[in-house]
Parts: sequence; structure tokens; C-alpha cells
Amino acid sequence: MPKYQDVKRSILERIQSGEFTAGIALPSERELIEQYQVSRITIRHAITGLVNEGLLYSVQGKGTFVQSRGRNLHLVRLTSCTEDIRNLGYTPSKKVISKKIQIPSENIRADLELDHGEDVLNLARIYYANKKPVNFTITNLAYRHFPGIEVIDFGVVSLYETLETKYGLEIMRAQRKIEAALPSKQIADYLMMNTSTPILLFSCITYGKLDGAEFPFESYISWYRSDRYSFYIDQLGGGGAASEEN
Repeated sequence: MPKYQDVKRSILERIQSGEFTAGIALPSERELIEQYQVSRITIRHAITGLVNEGLLYSVQGKGTFVQSRGRNLHLVRLTSCTEDIRNLGYTPSKKVISKKIQIPSENIRADLELDHGEDVLNLARIYYANKKPVNFTITNLAYRHFPGIEVIDFGVVSLYETLETKYGLEIMRAQRKIEAALPSKQIADYLMMNTSTPILLFSCITYGKLDGAEFPFESYISWYRSDRYSFYIDQLGGGGAASEEN
């Protein structure tokens, strides 16, 4: 694992333990270098990652601070479901419902820009926050980029961490669509809720980079319990009129 990932994980643990609290400045860059015995660029890479995930924010001339998050998630931040749950202050866990190599549907094939006959890893998981189900996700991965990935137990390890550390993938960006919907009987059973209660339905294509080339590596759909999740977006003024899609 790259050194900056170790530093990032350690700082996150210090936030979760309460050592670093909301609104309080972190130790200076020089102090962090001394504490972790790493280079300046390693510290900056770790801090930038936590800023991008909405856990920290920087104020020019004053330092880097722990973000006060509440029980909501930043819609634009690109994080895993496990990270989302942890960032909300809960203990995450997950259960693999199914995992198989298969030929994808035409829609998935188009999303991942695959040739006819190419396989995907289809992975279905339930995510829990403090042992309560909050999210059901079906993921499809372009298998040719990640050979042998089907043997990994994703009920224990992180998918994104595996892609980054084992396969060298750099996760770049995502295109997300969110809508309100009613769950099917099966989804409602997975999430232990009524079929009459609306859910937040996400569909997403995630892009990564290997050997300098960017490509869509993941297509997923997630059903979130709306009584346990909320999302927010930071909007900036100026630069033209805003528009909404129907």
C-alpha cells in the first residue's frame, strides 16, 4: 500500500477517535511530517485525499480543519459505500449476496465499452451501518482489467482498495444519476423495509486509469434507505445560469 494511504488511514482513525475534532486545526504540515516520518508530498497527498472526501477543509493562511458533517453525505465526493457509512459515524459491515462472472446485458456492455462476448464480474452486496441494512448495491466490473478478482472475499475487504492496491487502478471520476423510487419486494426484504417507503436509487458509471489510459471500469446501481441517508451538494455562484434536468 502506498505510504500516503497509510497516513490517510491514520488521520481518519484519529478523526474517528475524537483526537481531531470538528473545527479544530490539524497539526501543521511540518508536524505531520515529523509524526509520520514521511515526505512533504506524502503528507500533502494524504490531506488532499481527505479534503476531496469532505472530511477536511483548508483555510488559506490558517491551516486544515476537520469538517463538521452531521448525518449527510456530499453527493459529489467519490467514495466507496463503506467509506460513506464510516464518514457518517457508523460502524460499517457488508454481506455478499452473489458473485459471478457473466456476460453483461447490452446496457452494461455499452456503459463499460466492452466488446461482444466480454465478461463482467457481477457483485451484489448489502451494506450495514451499526448492523442495520442501509444500502443494496449491484456492481458490474469490466473483468478483463481485473483478472482473478472473483476469488477475493468482498464481504471482508474493500472493492476500491483492492482495485487500487492489487491492480494499480487510479479512480478518477463518476457519472451518477439519482432518483426517488419504490423498492421491489426483494429489495425491501434486503433492506428490511416496506415496499411503500421510497428509496434513493443511484445508477453510476465510474471511470479509472491504468497505464495512463482512462476507461469506464464499473457500472453499478444502489438502493439507499431514504430514512437513513441524505445527500448534499456545494453550489458555487457565478459563471452562468443554473439548469435542472427533468
